[in-house]
Amino acid sequence: MVIYPMREHDYDLVGDVNGQEIKSIFKNLKGGTAAGVDGIPILLFKNFLSILMPIIVLLCNKVLRSGQWPSAWKTSLFIPLFKRGNPKAHENYRLIALVPAL
Repeated sequence: MVIYPMREHDYDLVGDVNGQEIKSIFKNLKGGTAAGVDGIPILLFKNFLSILMPIIVLLCNKVLRSGQWPSAWKTSLFIPLFKRGNPKAHENYRLIALVPAL
């Protein structure tokens, strides 16, 4: 795992994350999307948020305090989706990015 350091003063600008903020974020996410590179669908978090909330809050605050960002959180899988027209022309594709659930 590669860890990206955060500058010392960055945490002071952010502060702690609380359960209400996490709940608000997950409430606004679409649930019918594909799982990201971690294989975890957002719907799993949405359905079990009340159970997972303390763990998510603890994890987010630990990451913010330490300034150590897991490399998996910065990993995406880009998939070209064909729109229409000539399949050999790159302009006839659009990219979607599958990102980790957390």
